Amino acid sequence: MDEEAMFASLGDDDDVEEALTGGTPSSRRGSVPILEAGETHQQSPWREVTTKRVGGQSFGDSIVGLLVLALPLGLVVGYASIMFLLLIDGVMWLGYTHHSQYPNGHDSLAENGVGDVSKVLIALACGGAVVGMLTYHLMPTGTNVGFVGVLESVRLRNGIISFREGLGVALISAVSIGVGASVGRYGPAVHIGAAIGSLLGEKLNLNRESVVTLLAAGSSAAIAASFHAPFAGVIFAHEVILRHYSIAAFAPVTAAAVVGMLVGEHHNNGRSVFWYDAVQLNGKIHQADFVIAIAVGMLASVLSLLFMKLLPIVTAMMGKLPLDTRLKPVLGAFVLTPIIWWNPQVMGLGVWSIKAAFDGGLALKVMVPLLFIKIFATLASLGLGFNGGVFAPMVFIGAILGSICAKSADTIGFACAPDALFAFSGMGAMVASIFGAPVFAVIIVLEMTASFPATTYVLTSVTIAYLMSHELFATSLFQFQLEQKQQHINENWQDQAGAGGSEMGQTMQARGASAKITPVQEQAGPGL
Repeated sequence: MDEEAMFASLGDDDDVEEALTGGTPSSRRGSVPILEAGETHQQSPWREVTTKRVGGQSFGDSIVGLLVLALPLGLVVGYASIMFLLLIDGVMWLGYTHHSQYPNGHDSLAENGVGDVSKVLIALACGGAVVGMLTYHLMPTGTNVGFVGVLESVRLRNGIISFREGLGVALISAVSIGVGASVGRYGPAVHIGAAIGSLLGEKLNLNRESVVTLLAAGSSAAIAASFHAPFAGVIFAHEVILRHYSIAAFAPVTAAAVVGMLVGEHHNNGRSVFWYDAVQLNGKIHQADFVIAIAVGMLASVLSLLFMKLLPIVTAMMGKLPLDTRLKPVLGAFVLTPIIWWNPQVMGLGVWSIKAAFDGGLALKVMVPLLFIKIFATLASLGLGFNGGVFAPMVFIGAILGSICAKSADTIGFACAPDALFAFSGMGAMVASIFGAPVFAVIIVLEMTASFPATTYVLTSVTIAYLMSHELFATSLFQFQLEQKQQHINENWQDQAGAGGSEMGQTMQARGASAKITPVQEQAGPGL
């Protein structure tokens, strides 16, 4: 049964919402969908799922029409991404940079130490309070929405993402990153671009395929503008979001990425924060280096599995705390402050530490504990209500891991290549395992660092890590999260159907419904 028929079989909007939200009607706060100011239940996107986007093809639904729409979309998303980066810098200035002690914000703390720990606590606590209020008022259920929300909209909501949700993710993530929570900006940037693309398709009343294509195009433009990686943006849109390749999608997705890249080039210095062009290979590649690259891939898989196993456990534990969700990020501030005081390198995006790993400037005794502290800080940040992506933490862990392997091999006279090559390999391996997208992982590492001599090393580590994590865990972290959410939906649906006194149970019993949502089917492409 396809998705539209599945939703149509449920009956009215209340049935759908009760199945998806565990019986929470739309008239109560925190329900799905988000109702904008003045919007009635009959105007909600869930009604549109069963009645819209199934008509004939208009000009906007054609390849040429989507290509034309992708150009202004890339421009708008590009500037939205720049504003998101500026907002992060603004929050960081309020919390740290305006102090003469921290002229470079998080990088100053990572390089020189915290000094006055009260400044960190105040910044995190104030930021946590803001995050808690924004999350409560802007997010669909009063809780954070991660990147899996984008995938859920593609699989279950015909590509519909509330613009309010996209705006909320941007604001909450900017505050979280700016005050020093251990989260990344990749997921939020993609969420913003996806929400703008979805809004454009929805307002033009395009069909489902066109809405999803514009959603993917917005995501690729956000990646291109934020990370100076247009090729990676195009690959990500196809490999992770669309999970197929077609000319109908490729043309608009590529056009949006190119325009987004031009915006990013114009307003930034034309290079990623991870730009590193100092790598040079002297002579042929040594076989010993591949042994190290394989080791990096295997260890990266183990660390990614550890993170993916612990994240749902920690999130569930934190969800059971007898504390108002608006106050959980404030509690998170008190948890993160001693961690940052001890190891300030783990705060925020961790750019200083990643670059230090490239140069081999960190000692082994510093890097080994830093791996696990970063994992703990990221789990604590996400579990206690701060919002953001996992891309930057995984890049951090991968770079440190690669540098550890290189230094360990060099200690016994085994390594021949520069440390940076193995740091790049670790970055790609961690990203491939978490995102379930090996081609994307290779491309974005090479584009961000501009270190194409590392191609063979990154390919080796990515292949090993992806195969291990795929076989031992799931296609990706987000595939796992989506399957868990579907399992929750199925259980709620069965409970509702089995309750003879419930309205939904009576409706479904009258129809002889089976009360089951089938799992997301694997489509073309290696990862969700």
